[in-house]
Amino acid sequence: MRPVTVMIDNNYNIIPDTGDKRYMAQMIRPNTYLECKLVKKRNLKHHRKYWGLMNALSFHFENTPSGWHMYFKMKFLELEEFILPTGKKILFPSSIAFEKMNQLEFDHYYKQVESHLAEKGFDVDELINTMEV
Repeated sequence: MRPVTVMIDNNYNIIPDTGDKRYMAQMIRPNTYLECKLVKKRNLKHHRKYWGLMNALSFHFENTPSGWHMYFKMKFLELEEFILPTGKKILFPSSIAFEKMNQLEFDHYYKQVESHLAEKGFDVDELINTMEV
């Protein structure tokens, strides 16, 4: 079976994504047990808040938003090793792209960034709000 996208409504009913309704009707019958992998879809608003924070850090401190983003990725995400033809090893952090990280993983990453900034004496919401003035 191929993966399908569903939503759970307020009454805990499973509602298939429009494109998956026919497929699910053909493959799944009532009283069928399914094994599911639950993944919370990414939240664009939360992603924008993250980049707002990167922009706020850039505004208040020397570095670019991409520079701050790379700093936090190197600090908190899994690093992949790549060996150059010269034999030199370099490390690349994982991606936070929507197709690479689900919302639960992104929540964890964002909380690590917030905690790190709080340890340094910064309030994330205050940093972001100073950009909205």
